[in-house]
Amino acid sequence: VVQKSERIGKAEVEASMNQILTDQHNYFYRDWTDLTNLQRVFLKNVAEWGGKELYTMDFIHGSGLTAGQIQATREALIEDGILEEKESESAVSDPFFRQWILHYHRSGGFESYPLENPAMKAESRVTNEKR
Repeated sequence: VVQKSERIGKAEVEASMNQILTDQHNYFYRDWTDLTNLQRVFLKNVAEWGGKELYTMDFIHGSGLTAGQIQATREALIEDGILEEKESESAVSDPFFRQWILHYHRSGGFESYPLENPAMKAESRVTNEKR
């Protein structure tokens, strides 16, 4: 808890962000695994490089996607609410999901089994018991 007169530093912000990413990991992982491979590649690149110049040769070559794949994937993600247009730039709608993508992409975390979040595990157990 921070008092009104205290300043929040970079370390506190990073610790809070890490806590949010850890707490939401299973939810983000589930959403991630629901995406197609093209959507994942596209989102990794938009999260990393931004979504302003999607049809430039740099983005096309960097992502490995064709202009047609970029357009179709972008439209599908906007329709699903995962991506949005902000001032003529495509952006991941949930800033925490964007940070999760960046964090786990950089750490190679996508290849590993997701972390167990006790809250998610309990919620899953309750949902299954109701069925």
